[in-house]
Formats: sequence, structure tokens, C-alpha cells
Amino acid sequence: MGITLFKRKLKNGRTSLYLNYSKNGKRKKQSLGIILEAPKDKTIRKYNKEKLKLAKCIVLQRELSYIQNNYKNYFTIEQTENIHNINLFDSFNDYINQYTNKDIRLVIASNTQLKKYTKSDILTPTQVTTYFCSNFLKFLNNKYKGHTPSHYFKKFKMFLSYCQDKGLIESNPATNIHPSQHNATNKNILTPEEINLLAVTPCKAPEIKRAFLFSCLSGLRWGDVSKLKHSDIDYSSNTLTITQQKVSASSSSAVLHLYLCTSAMKIIKDNKSSYDKNKIFSLPSHTYTLKVLKNWIQAAGIKKHITFHCARHTFITLLISNGVDIKTVSSLAGHSTTRHTETYMHTMDENKKKAIDSMPQLPDMLI
Repeated sequence: MGITLFKRKLKNGRTSLYLNYSKNGKRKKQSLGIILEAPKDKTIRKYNKEKLKLAKCIVLQRELSYIQNNYKNYFTIEQTENIHNINLFDSFNDYINQYTNKDIRLVIASNTQLKKYTKSDILTPTQVTTYFCSNFLKFLNNKYKGHTPSHYFKKFKMFLSYCQDKGLIESNPATNIHPSQHNATNKNILTPEEINLLAVTPCKAPEIKRAFLFSCLSGLRWGDVSKLKHSDIDYSSNTLTITQQKVSASSSSAVLHLYLCTSAMKIIKDNKSSYDKNKIFSLPSHTYTLKVLKNWIQAAGIKKHITFHCARHTFITLLISNGVDIKTVSSLAGHSTTRHTETYMHTMDENKKKAIDSMPQLPDMLI
């Protein structure tokens, strides 16, 4: 079996690294999740070299793992026992300690639920099979509603990929297990009438009002809106260009080019005095923003649980309801594939069903 490093060119000069497996004349590729940025300056080139070194180390680890698993007779009993007596829960703690993304609470929760599922503090690599992973997902689906099972299981899959990179397991047994989004609760979204109602309703913090309405009209996440600068906007063409923070290191669609509608541009131009210097929106913490948002929603008489992220859901759902094809919606939302966008199609189908079910019932005697 041969394992080599493969590079695939992305847009804007970026490069994605893959492992190229060759066995018995058959080939398959696996993404490492490592992206080399466009070598625009010395710092980026140095950073890319470090990433490339890491990728080459992973190739060597995979080759060693393959040899250990396929030529066990050549190893001593002690060496073989060391391979199979690893406690993956210890590795999960190491994974949590090195995790730097803001959604670390989901990783910690995934680890907690995994321990509850196994009813043990010990988990060996030989226990983690595809069957084990499928049953863990069933456990999560039976215990939680909405998107929680999907979020926890995705973090579990990411941990298994980490184990694979470290040579603790040969392959990720959960790779082809995809949590269903159809059992998720409908996302709370705003109608065009409700958006207009919010526009005329006073808000304690005008900057939060402007930012939230802008997100409804652009679909940007909180992390991107809060750091948006005037230099990200081409005022001559009403176009926004940013690198989406949430997927900057993992998606080929991380760079988003978005044409902004007239209302969205008006919100931006209302604060154009700091052009090319400061952020467009001067926002407080995310926690305080949610408190202000809740009071503002209530003041408008809207009886829905609305978070800042609901503005993004609103943007995507309104595009679909207006007949925009799913590929275009996926592109405007910055999704890497249409699979993410299809979850909104299910929401639209549910809303259509509810609309039909709300039709008046005729008396039995007339039927």
C-alpha cells in the first residue's frame, strides 16, 4: 500500500492537502483538512512550510499505522499490547486541550455524552467500530431533539479524525455516517413583515439593530458581522468580500463574494464616516447582544425565540421561498455544498404542509 501527499488547487491561490492511498491498483483520496494559503508574503510562506511539514508527518504516521496493523507478527507481544491498550478518553482530553475554536463547549459535551453511552471511563481503539458509532448516534437522537445530536456527533467524528492523524486508529469508522437533519426542530425565522416591523421598532442599542437587520439582508454570521470593516465593501459595485471565520480553515468556499441589496447598503452607508479605518458595527459582547435582541423582539410584539443566528436562517429561507434555485442559495450563503442548504428545503416543506393543514374542515354531511 502506498500513501502519498496530494495537492488540490482552490480559488484565490489556496491549496488543499489530501492523502492519496494506492492499494491493489485502487486509489482513494482523503482530505487532511489542511489548507495552504496563497503565498502573498514571507509570513504566510513560512506558515505554509510548517503546515506542509505537519502533512508529511501525518503521511509517515499513516504508513507506520498500516505496517503495525498488517504485519503484527513482526512485532513483540509488548508492542502489540501497547497498540490496543490505548484509552481514547485520554486522547479525547488531549484533543480538548489543544482545541482552539470557539465551539469548544460542543466538543466537551460530545466527550461527556460518549462516556455516558459507553458507561465507562475506558475506550479502546478496537471498540470503536462503525456499529459502535451508529449506535452512539442513535443514543444521541433518543436523548436530544433539534440539532443537538448532529452537533455532538460531528464533534465526535472530528475527534476520530484526530485519532487517525495521531495513528491511534487506522481509519475513521464514522466517515460515512451522516446525522439526519430532518428530525431537527424548525428554525425560527422572520417573515418580511416582521423584518419591517423590527425596522420601525426602537431598540435600546441602535448598533445591534443595524447589525441584526444587515444580517437578515446578507446572511452573515455574528462572527463575520461583528468584525466587518468598510474595507471589505466595494462601494462602486455594492459587493462584499470576506473570509468566513467559521469555515476559514476547512472549506473551499470560505471566501464569500456577496452582492448587497439596496437596504443592506443603506445600513452600511449610515456609518461611513470611518471608511477604511474602523469596523462598520460597534457591537458589545454576544451575550449582551442576545439580551438586547430579546427585549427588542418582544417590544415589536413578535412571539418567537429569535437569536442573532436566526437572521442568517431568515436570509436563506427567504431566498428559497422566493424561488431562488438551491445552488445559487448555497453560493450566497457561503455553504461548501448544497447538503447544508437542503436542510432549509425541509423547513420550507414543513411550512407548506402546515399551511395546507390550516385549511378549514368541511362538515361531514357535505362530504
